[in-house]
Amino acid sequence: MAESFIPQGAGFGDCAAQHCGTQNGDNGRVGPSNHGADGDVAAFFARNGFDALATQDQCDEFARRAFPTASLKSVAPQGYCSYTIAVNESHLLQFRPSAFALNLGFSEEARRVFGSLVPAIRHMGSVSGTSANALDAPGGLHLHVYLQERIQGETLAAFQQRKDIPPDAMAECRRRLVEDIAQFFAVSLRHARYEDGSEPFAKGHVGSTLRWRGELLQQLRQDQARRYAVSALRDLRRIEASPWCLTHGDMVPANIMVDPRSGRLTGLIDWAEGEWLPFGVGLYGLEEVLGQHEHMRGFVYYPEHEALRDAFWATFSAASGLSVGSHAGLAAASSARRLGILLWRGIAFEDGRIDRVVEQGRDDAEIQKLELFLSTPDRLPRRQPHAGGLSSALSMLRRLCEAMSASWKRLRVPLPRFFGSSAEVVALAKTTSDSTQGRYSA
Repeated sequence: MAESFIPQGAGFGDCAAQHCGTQNGDNGRVGPSNHGADGDVAAFFARNGFDALATQDQCDEFARRAFPTASLKSVAPQGYCSYTIAVNESHLLQFRPSAFALNLGFSEEARRVFGSLVPAIRHMGSVSGTSANALDAPGGLHLHVYLQERIQGETLAAFQQRKDIPPDAMAECRRRLVEDIAQFFAVSLRHARYEDGSEPFAKGHVGSTLRWRGELLQQLRQDQARRYAVSALRDLRRIEASPWCLTHGDMVPANIMVDPRSGRLTGLIDWAEGEWLPFGVGLYGLEEVLGQHEHMRGFVYYPEHEALRDAFWATFSAASGLSVGSHAGLAAASSARRLGILLWRGIAFEDGRIDRVVEQGRDDAEIQKLELFLSTPDRLPRRQPHAGGLSSALSMLRRLCEAMSASWKRLRVPLPRFFGSSAEVVALAKTTSDSTQGRYSA
């Protein structure tokens, strides 16, 4: 557990650590020695207003003092919102600016619900970084420091690029992963809460601004996407009446960890954007595992993506004990899914700002996903006509006509002229009933 690595007392204790990777570089930074503040690390510090070289040195010094016997190593690739160092094979040290601080209360709640799929996290303190602006007062910029349990396996992004797995075996791995993700969504639904329920919950950045974001999405210039945005805003009241579930908030291949031998889900990392959201909004994440990015083509679905969707819903229904097609509380799932796609692919993310929709020429990759995801059928199980529906009424009419025909025959009186023959009456009722049942159950 992470607690065994927390420095004792007010100072920094001697924390034993397993060796992991390259030793600290001779230049004083976390290894490898030629890493410096290049690439992802330098870009992260610069985006957030820090002097890259000086602030990385300050973070590395914090790590060395906290874990003096560990072989610290800068991980690759780095995340967009943090600087991360591997302490050993089981723990990571992560530095995050205040804008991307973790909600530890939500992380703990998610871990109680999802168990080992969520890493244990402990706040270690903060580092005063050096501003890139020499005119800024010293100590004005801070980085929160978190000790985080390391989820075993590799990211789905890396797994998707493997060439050493035969196509049939890779397809089986994809099926297993989709079924595990279905189990994840089923668990979240079993622990759902309602706006008017007895268990209160705090809405996050997205959940508390759904209407504002829905109105922003009306500015989309893609005709199909804008039509769906209009529909989602019109349906928002029904979506918000759905069960609210613990939602990851950034379910993309870089944050999905899998077992490289089986493809099974081992965990989800980076819960910084996790929050309570209506069921279905988080289903945008399912799209991300039904295909992958290909050079020059953008995102492409796997050939078996429809079968994978069916496997998802079959597993979800079995695990949750609910059928999306028949449960009244989940009636808005399809609309909520489209809303989730619009929220995550229709609004541009610029260093934490969310004040504009995606635009052609600036966000082409996002627009390609947005249009593809929205135009692809979700294959959610649909509600079948219930006993009081039109199909049932027509069946009753058919039985009534058969009974009337039998009665006229017993009385040996011909049917009135406007009824036609008894055979015609029964045939008409049967044809109407059968055709309507077929249309409503399609």
